[in-house]
Amino acid sequence: MSNESLAEYITEQLRQGYSEEQVRQSLLQNGYPRSMVDAAFVALRQDVTTKPRHAPSIASASPLASYIKTYLAQGYQPEQLRLSLLQQGYSAADVDGALDEVAGRQTVRHELHLPVATVLKVAVLLILIAGIIFGVSLLKGKMTTTPGDGGSRLLDVRLSLDASAAAPGETVNAEADIINMGSAKRYDVTLTYELRDSDGVAVWSGGGKTKAVETSLADAERIVIPAETPDGQYQVVAVADYGTNKATASSPLTVQEQPATAQPEGNQQQMQTNGKQPPVVMMGGEEQQAAADEAAAAARRGDPAKAESLCTSIANQAARDACLDEVVLLDRQPSHCAAIASPTMRDNCYTRFIIERRYDLCPKVTGEEAKRLCADLQRIERLSNVSLPTSNWTLLNESE
Repeated sequence: MSNESLAEYITEQLRQGYSEEQVRQSLLQNGYPRSMVDAAFVALRQDVTTKPRHAPSIASASPLASYIKTYLAQGYQPEQLRLSLLQQGYSAADVDGALDEVAGRQTVRHELHLPVATVLKVAVLLILIAGIIFGVSLLKGKMTTTPGDGGSRLLDVRLSLDASAAAPGETVNAEADIINMGSAKRYDVTLTYELRDSDGVAVWSGGGKTKAVETSLADAERIVIPAETPDGQYQVVAVADYGTNKATASSPLTVQEQPATAQPEGNQQQMQTNGKQPPVVMMGGEEQQAAADEAAAAARRGDPAKAESLCTSIANQAARDACLDEVVLLDRQPSHCAAIASPTMRDNCYTRFIIERRYDLCPKVTGEEAKRLCADLQRIERLSNVSLPTSNWTLLNESE
């Protein structure tokens, strides 16, 4: 297969939502030389930035199609651009039409440079390779398409812990962020957590809650380390079960017995009289849930101040952030986001409003992905408001 044909195949796979790395690995596993695969990717990036020969009149290109073509050339995936445009408020019909328009121009260009016999051979080979890639994806459990669900299901899971080490009998707070990377609008996800030893055997498990994910979902869980757990290296694993597939994330945890520190005589009396505030008393699981339920009720009845106060009374950071995140979903007040301690959850909180054109909140996000999303959405806004003169299109057409 020539570099040009290989580039065409790569373009089609990227348009279907596969990542560049997935396509690259599949081609290498099927015997294509690395030099040939790399050259095809380079040719693809160079080709999409130039004007195609024999292409339809550029006057037919919509602003959305021009935007999509520009960002495809910069390495963005078609599914990323589709999700961003849908969140911006564009209709699915307009976005899909623009994607088809871009893909259609590229397909016409390549077909004109290949003999019919070669095209047929390439088509058969592409079908075989596509079947292999899809089969591998299903086996890995990374994506599945269910008839009638409106699109593909693809999840990305990220996991963080509030401690890297703990002793047997202690608890560690885990935060899981689930990002919907597929085109399906909304579906249920069951979240479970495990503490696994170096052999992959679970010494503790919990969770089992089922929630609906749209664009993103935040979850928190207390990992209880059994008292008899031997010292060693362990993994906390979060599993998102959706349909017949699963997405996982893990974070290392060291379990080590900590010797008790002897208290000097009179130390306890000194703590009571030295004027310092007593330590915060951690709420139990039932108390935390009760406070979160009261906060949700306050948000529903239109009392955001009371709702935030109830959430911030929860001492456990993961549970507190989860409470604030739920309140934001109920009363749609972005002011709650500032009280969220987790940087990732805080950025996700602000992002809910930023995709609704609340660009005044962009300076509040700290993560690179959130900042890039702000810039992209504002760029789309500007593109949608640009009306190019017909005379310019005419000059470009005449130059063909």
